[in-house]
Amino acid sequence: MTGGGNIYSFAAPTAFTATLAGLASGTWDIYLRIATLGTTANEVATLNGLTASRTVTYTEAISGGFGGGEEESLWHWSLVPGASTFTFNFSASGSSLSLDQVALYAVPVPVPEPGALGLLAAGLGAAALLGRRRRQP
Repeated sequence: MTGGGNIYSFAAPTAFTATLAGLASGTWDIYLRIATLGTTANEVATLNGLTASRTVTYTEAISGGFGGGEEESLWHWSLVPGASTFTFNFSASGSSLSLDQVALYAVPVPVPEPGALGLLAAGLGAAALLGRRRRQP
């Protein structure tokens, strides 16, 4: 994972890049989860150029001198084709974001085999024929 210079900046919003390698085949649901302190993350993150909107899964105000809040954010991309590398880009909405945790998840999407689809079609066809046969007097 890399950041724009210092990973924590008082002067300007910080941008981050994270990579996940080794998922060259198949179809995937991909998740990026971060936990932050201070400033919140921007609403949009990208995965290989595809955008996703943020869902806030936890938030709490921080009292004391630090200011801001504690927050967990989740971005989700559905049905992403395999790639040799997944590159995530996300950023802070302002200065003083402290990145506490980063997690990248890749969940394989099951694809039915052609034989299973043929069996399903045959079963639906047989059910339709039986239903039609019972209606005839």
